[in-house]
Amino acid sequence: MQPMNGAALRRARIPDGATDVLLDDARRRIGIESVLRERFARWGYTEAITPAFEYREAAAASGMEAGRLYAFPDPNGDLLVLRADATAAVARVAATRLREAPRPLRISYVTTVFRRPGEDRRRQAELPQAGVELIGSADPAADAEVLALSIEALQRLGVDDFQLHVGHVGLFGGLFEELDLSQTQIDNLKETIDRRDHPTLERLMDDIGLPEDAACAVLALLALSGGEDALDRAGALVRNGTSQRGVENLAEILGALADFGLHDRVVIDPGEIRGLGYYTGMRCEALSHSTGFAIASGGRYDRLLGWFGTPTPAVGCAFRVDRIASILPRGYVGGPSRTEALIRWDPSCRAAAFARVQEMRQAGRSVELEVVARSETEAIDYARSQGIRRLLAIEPTGPREIPLSKRNARDNEGCVQ
Repeated sequence: MQPMNGAALRRARIPDGATDVLLDDARRRIGIESVLRERFARWGYTEAITPAFEYREAAAASGMEAGRLYAFPDPNGDLLVLRADATAAVARVAATRLREAPRPLRISYVTTVFRRPGEDRRRQAELPQAGVELIGSADPAADAEVLALSIEALQRLGVDDFQLHVGHVGLFGGLFEELDLSQTQIDNLKETIDRRDHPTLERLMDDIGLPEDAACAVLALLALSGGEDALDRAGALVRNGTSQRGVENLAEILGALADFGLHDRVVIDPGEIRGLGYYTGMRCEALSHSTGFAIASGGRYDRLLGWFGTPTPAVGCAFRVDRIASILPRGYVGGPSRTEALIRWDPSCRAAAFARVQEMRQAGRSVELEVVARSETEAIDYARSQGIRRLLAIEPTGPREIPLSKRNARDNEGCVQ
């Protein structure tokens, strides 16, 4: 094969943050999406497909920084942006097109969101996601359902080394309400808490002039992690109504989750307040021990639908399909299987070969038809390289099974179908 020249290389470039997902990687991602779709449907969630771009005013609901958005004008001069947040898009649909639909709404999605990578060009701009939104219930049982579904879906995918960290924005939010702080100061505190950067947090609280008792409460809450005992300790650290209600709400959610029998995967984590600015209550994040990134995250967002004129309580969770794919075994296939057989054919047997291929496919098998002129040895090499288990030749004397290895020769005896 001839090397590509400079002009061809320039034409073949892709933008920073974009990724080609090919062959087995694509198969694995599709398999993950297939498993998630099946789980979502079993729990009663119906899939919605929202536009890849929308007006800037609608996208503002997510609170996403303007610098993270891909924006462009339409012919009328209105500013459009590529979808940057799936939850906000589903909230728009629920508050408008589905405004009169019976509640609760259970909506799922499998989509891609687009966010500018910023200065770090290695950062992805296309983020494949799948998720669920439970809209129209403020009951702790709704939060517990989303948590239980998230745990079950990850287990169904074969992800075993994860824990679901659960917090509540009201714990720190209540502490900050008691203090005379600007929104900028609160945002800086939350961002530093999110990074678990204790030295910077202590300096920031000192610069702000946070009272010593408040600073101690912030650090003590951030250090908490564990089961119900951690929630008890959090309750002892906070005195204001907002924080106390957050503790009580978490206790109710965990009580409901225990009835699902899945609470052993949960870690109480008061510092779990990261995410977009629309969250109002419970926050969750699934962390795998084999990666430093979240593989799923979500929470309660009772004010988001109000942005579109229909205030409604809601809770949801999104799964990062690409990150899940990165921690599953290389051979993982949860959806479409690999090709099972390759069919070669003599020129005089084309009709018979095509009929055999159709018969095998109708029987549920994945079959490739040989359409490249190559020798039998080359066909064997190709089949081996692609992980194809059977090589069948359709010839004037009848079908012939071509062994792909000595072991296969024994396995394949008498199995031509």
